[in-house]
Amino acid sequence: MFLVDTFLSLLRQSTPKWLKKIIYVRVLKAQFSRVKRSPVLSTTDYWGRHTVAACENYVSREGSLKSFHERNSQYIGYADLMPVSAFANLNILDFGCGPGHDLVGFVEFSGAKRIVGVDISPKAIELARKRLAFHGSDRVALRLLHSESDLPVAYESNPFDYVHSSGVLHHIDDPSVALRMIRRIIKPSGYLKTMVYHENSIWFHLYAGYVLPNVWKVVSPNFDTREIFRMSTDGPACPVSTAYSESSFEAIARSASFSTSMVGVAISRLEVDICDRYLQMALSDSRLKDEHRNFLSSLVLRDGVPERNGLVAGIDMVLEHRPI
Repeated sequence: MFLVDTFLSLLRQSTPKWLKKIIYVRVLKAQFSRVKRSPVLSTTDYWGRHTVAACENYVSREGSLKSFHERNSQYIGYADLMPVSAFANLNILDFGCGPGHDLVGFVEFSGAKRIVGVDISPKAIELARKRLAFHGSDRVALRLLHSESDLPVAYESNPFDYVHSSGVLHHIDDPSVALRMIRRIIKPSGYLKTMVYHENSIWFHLYAGYVLPNVWKVVSPNFDTREIFRMSTDGPACPVSTAYSESSFEAIARSASFSTSMVGVAISRLEVDICDRYLQMALSDSRLKDEHRNFLSSLVLRDGVPERNGLVAGIDMVLEHRPI
């Protein structure tokens, strides 16, 4: 997530905490203001120009691995829910590989027989290629997607045991199109894991639903929460960024002939910080909308991490899908 990376880069600096917050809010305001003057881009064009962690310049395998572990550590539970290890002798596809973050993990820790990364962004593919050079890039086939037919044509005759798609399908207008494409190139005994943005989260109900419009005043309170959420995750100009409930995404996956089960939810450290700072403020504020109040008042904190109905109330929902 582009804006989370801005926050995480600040966390790694030795700047006082109060100053980090001021800097982060000012960055947000500038980005939200700038998007009003910018043309609306298509999904392909946007991700052709932007990509997660594009500012990272790796000079060694050690530096790349350090970044891999640091970034995972900022999403509590992510590495366990979307593992990149223990895939010995399997064929793996990273659908929407971006600049290669999880591909680094697959190369280093999976033991996979075949690793393929695909993305619609030429910029992301080139960044992945450069980074993977430190990890033995000849073990990974990178492919730029030009159309929905690319994958089936290339891989129907040699399907995958496991398809990994982290932070991708919530940026597509109709995820069922991509899921049907994946369904054609996955073995009957194989499975797919997706991480998609979670509606039942601190990010949606507290950060987008209250803090950004009412406390930091980055956007007008008159904006719909889903629109604020879209603008707050991967940059204000990101054309599609959708938050799903488990049931809503399950219905989409079923339409593409997948069964779905919940794996779990990861939460960003930004959300934990927002919850700690603003939860009680929101609940005592008459401006908080009923939808958000009902959600936030049902939270339970366990070791400082918010949960609801036994699930972590974080932005990263991980689901497993099997062909039916």
